[in-house]
Amino acid sequence: MPISLRFVVPLALALAAIAWAVQPLVDRLTFQWFVRDLDVRGELIAKTAQEPLVELMRERRVARERVVRYFERILQGERVFALGFCDPSGKLAYATSSFPRAVSCGPAALTETRSVVLELADGPLHVSFNPMGADGANSGQLVVVHDMSFVQRRSADTKKYIFYLFAAIATVVALITVV
Repeated sequence: MPISLRFVVPLALALAAIAWAVQPLVDRLTFQWFVRDLDVRGELIAKTAQEPLVELMRERRVARERVVRYFERILQGERVFALGFCDPSGKLAYATSSFPRAVSCGPAALTETRSVVLELADGPLHVSFNPMGADGANSGQLVVVHDMSFVQRRSADTKKYIFYLFAAIATVVALITVV
């Protein structure tokens, strides 16, 4: 076996092993970044919607349809899958038609923002519970549900790019060694 192959084959194997080992780390980091970004996005949606939503709910004659129409307009944003509103007792008071049944309000702490990622058959969903209120009074939580299927697509692309990167590194190092 030529001396160059005795170097190139172990190099290719070592770089392939490193690429294989790095992929789960990159997946985990990018998933955490996406979750953090969706947390911030959910809070922004809640803060933006808070005043008009509280005003809508203060009007006693407001039909449920007006609140749901308001939610439907918000849904036109990219990747916002569904919206719901949990009253202070922990019951779902308003929700869009796409609101997943797997999400429940519950009597959890209604004064702090929290989020979860649900793995459903259709794909993962990011659910953030954002406290709503006016004048220091708690009026419930706005539940913002984001579609996370884009994360899976980007993760697959990232794996492919990591493979290409390590293949290019192996090629360059092998060429430098041989030349």
